[in-house]
Amino acid sequence: MTATAPRRPTTSTTATAATVGSYLVAIHARWFAEVSRNVLPACQPRGGFWPRWGVVRYLADRFDRDFGLEGELLDGLIGEIELRAAQRLTEGRQALEILRRDLDWIGRRRGTGIATAAIAGAFLQTLRRWCIELERALSALPLEAATPQTAALLAQLDRIARLRGARGLRATTPGAGRTGDADQA
Repeated sequence: MTATAPRRPTTSTTATAATVGSYLVAIHARWFAEVSRNVLPACQPRGGFWPRWGVVRYLADRFDRDFGLEGELLDGLIGEIELRAAQRLTEGRQALEILRRDLDWIGRRRGTGIATAAIAGAFLQTLRRWCIELERALSALPLEAATPQTAALLAQLDRIARLRGARGLRATTPGAGRTGDADQA
């Protein structure tokens, strides 16, 4: 498999040079929207066990893959990031790993709505801050200067983000994807 350069984001002006950080903005927006849709049900203290279980499954099935790719990206670029920003990103990543583990653990138990809601809220806030911090930390790295490994990771993250966008569009379009009664079953 050959590494392909990520598609450059389109902007309204050509004066703005594309950077890895600016490229991540759209990817993170779609990712965070998906994470929020899936984790917000756990933010309701009286939501019940099954919404919490849905969050547990989402974290294991989808979030871990995406967060792993983001971690690979950070690991590959950590030397390009200002020292204090790299430290904040490393600490934020550790905090996310702990919150994710705690959310998985508590989300599997009955009668934990209030605690799960608190952890889920902290998880979403921490993820949002971490994404913004990563975008800022990579805002000076030109997209053209990306290594083949970085370009491949960005391309993979971009493909996933585009799939999210297509799924999100289908989910918000009334009747989208329906071809007959079999789809409604």
